[in-house]
Amino acid sequence: MKRENDIAYDRRRFLLLSATTAALAAGGISIREAAARVGGSLTLVVPSVDSEDFDPIRFRSAGQHIFYPLVFDPFIAKDPKTGQLTAGLATSWEVGDGGKSWIVKLRQGVSFHDGSPFTAADAKFSIERYIGRFEKVAASGSERLAGIITSVDVIDDLTIVIKSAAGAPTIPFDLAIDVGSASAYVVPKTYIDKIGGDGFNKAPIGTGPFRFTSQEIGRQMTFKTNASYWGEVADVDSLSLKIVPELATRVAQLRSGEADIVSGIVGPAIPQLKSTSDVRIVAAEKGQLIYLVIGGMTNPSSPLSKPAVREALSIAIDRQAIVTHLLYGQGAPASLFGFPFSFGWPADADKYPAAYDPAKAKSLLSTAGYPSGFDLTLYAATEGRDFAQAIAQFWTAVGVKVDLQVREISQVLAENRSDAGKAATRISLVFGATGSGARADFGGLLHTYLAAGVYVQPHGDQELTDWVLKQASENDPTLRAKMLGEILKRVYQKNYVIPLYYADSLFAVGKSVASWQPIPGVGYPSNLNSVKRSI
Repeated sequence: MKRENDIAYDRRRFLLLSATTAALAAGGISIREAAARVGGSLTLVVPSVDSEDFDPIRFRSAGQHIFYPLVFDPFIAKDPKTGQLTAGLATSWEVGDGGKSWIVKLRQGVSFHDGSPFTAADAKFSIERYIGRFEKVAASGSERLAGIITSVDVIDDLTIVIKSAAGAPTIPFDLAIDVGSASAYVVPKTYIDKIGGDGFNKAPIGTGPFRFTSQEIGRQMTFKTNASYWGEVADVDSLSLKIVPELATRVAQLRSGEADIVSGIVGPAIPQLKSTSDVRIVAAEKGQLIYLVIGGMTNPSSPLSKPAVREALSIAIDRQAIVTHLLYGQGAPASLFGFPFSFGWPADADKYPAAYDPAKAKSLLSTAGYPSGFDLTLYAATEGRDFAQAIAQFWTAVGVKVDLQVREISQVLAENRSDAGKAATRISLVFGATGSGARADFGGLLHTYLAAGVYVQPHGDQELTDWVLKQASENDPTLRAKMLGEILKRVYQKNYVIPLYYADSLFAVGKSVASWQPIPGVGYPSNLNSVKRSI
C-alpha cells in the first residue's frame, strides 16, 4: 500500500511532467530544476539515535547528530565532497590578539523557523549556554571548552569575538560539527528565554533545512522542509526519521519502498544489497572507528586496572579476520585511537601495529595473576552483535570468561556514565567515532573521552590528562602536532581505549533516490537536504 505522502508525490510528478514543456519553452526552468520542486516524502531509517533530546545542551552521544543538523545549523560546516571546513552560519573566522581570540563574522539574512532574525546575540548565547554560563546544566563533554573560553563578546549584529586567556587553536573545530560535541549548533536566544529549556527540548526551532513537527519517542521523528532556508532547499516536502534496531527489518523496509535511505549496513547485508538491482550502496569513506570502552581502570580490585591485562585483551583479537569476514573487506585494522589523516598523526605510526598474538596474551594474563582468566562482561548494541560475538570468541580462546550483553545503545551509555559502570569489570563495543580530514586533532575524542566523557571511562592518568589540556592551548602547530602524537602513543601503550578497525559508513538507498552525497568521514546520515528524488 502506498504511503499517503507518496500519493501526493505521484500527483505532483504528473503535474510536473505536464508542465515541463511549457516551462522550458518559456525559458524558465530545466527538468532537473523543476524536479527539485516536486516534493514528496523522504524516509530515513536508522538503528538508533542514542538519545532523543533535541536541545544541544542535552547532548549525550553521537547518535543525536543524526537529527541535530536537520533543525540546527553549525557555525562552521563541512564540505560534502572533501570534508574540509567551510562556511556555515559563520562566513569567516580569523585569529587575533596573538592567538588569544577568534573574530567570527556571521551570515546576514538568516532567520529561525519562527521568522525571527539570527544575530550575534544568538551566537553568543548559543556558545555560553552550551558551556554552562546561563544554566545549571552544561552539555556532556563541554568542560574542556568551558575551560578554554573566557568570554564571547558581541561587536555588532554580525560579529562576535571569542576570547581565551591561554590561546585556543581548536576553536574553529569546536564550532564545526564533531561527534564528541554539540558546541557547533546555534539556538535562538529570545525563543528559549520565552519558553525555557524544557519547552525548547519539546518544540525546538533552529535555522536548519528542516522544521521539527512531531516525535514518537523510540519510534520516529517528522520534519517539514524549510522553504526559506538560506542554503540548499531540500527537494522533498517532508522527512521522516524512523528508528528500527534490526538490520533485517530496515533492509526489508527499503526493498518494500517503506524506506528511501537505510543506515547501518554491515555484515552479510553488504554483498546482498550490492547484488540487488533496485538498491545501491552509498559510502561515507572512513566514516567510523570502532573501538572498545574499558571500565574498571580506576578500580584496584578489577583486572582491567592492570595495563598488562588490557594489552592481553587487545592482542587476543584478530582485527584483520573481523575486517575480512564481517566487514567483507570494507575497512582496515586500527591500532592508534585516531585517523591517519588527522593532524598530529605520528610519522612512526607503523611502529604501533594492531598485533594479533594469542600466545603472548595468555602469557600476559598469567603474569598479571590470572593464569585461568577472569570473568568479564561485554556490552554491545544491536548493530554490533556479530562483532561482539567474534571478540568474545577471541577472548574465550585465551581463557577469559565472557558474558555478552546486547542492549540498546542508550542503555549501554547510561550504564557507562554510572559510578557502578565505571568501577565494574566491563567493556563496551562502540560504533561511533568518526573522523574528517578537516578535524585538527581528533580533538573531541581526545579531550572528552580520555577524561571520561560520554563513552570512555576514567583512566586515572593525570599526566595524560595534563598533556591533553596543554596541547589545546599550544599555538605552535609543529609543537602541537608532536604533543598529539605522544598522546596517541600513550593511549596505545596503556590501552586506555582499544581501537579495533576503521569502517566505511555504508548506507543503502532505494530507487526513489536519484542522488545523495553524504559527508566523507561522517558515520551518520549527513547532508540530507542534498538528496534528490527520482521522478
